[in-house]
Formats: sequence, structure tokens, C-alpha cells
Amino acid sequence: MAKSASAYGHLGLMFGVLGIILMLAALNASVNPYGIGYAAVFFPLIFWVVGVLFVVGELYEASRPA
Repeated sequence: MAKSASAYGHLGLMFGVLGIILMLAALNASVNPYGIGYAAVFFPLIFWVVGVLFVVGELYEASRPA
């Protein structure tokens, strides 16, 4: 049970990080509307997806019987 709770906590942390990435993307678009740098959004989202894959793997390992 504790392993599962840890995995869910990390999943919540990852969605919090996604919220920060999206807020910073909106800030970037409002500060510089003509030259929005898609790299400022694209690369953090790629790293976020890799992090979510690690968390899903952690959740899978927590659900497996010992």
C-alpha cells in the first residue's frame, strides 16, 4: 500500500509540474506574441512525458505482487 501511495504522490507531482510548464508557456506567449518559441514548450513537455513514463513504471512495479 505504501508503494502505491508513493507512486500516486509522484503522479500528482508530475501533473503539478505540467501545470507550471503550461503556465510558463502562456506567459511566454503573452510577453512575446509574435515570436513564441515552441522550444520553450516542446522540450519541457518531452521531459515531462519521459517523467510520466517513469512514474507509470513505478506504479506498475508497486502493483506487482512480491
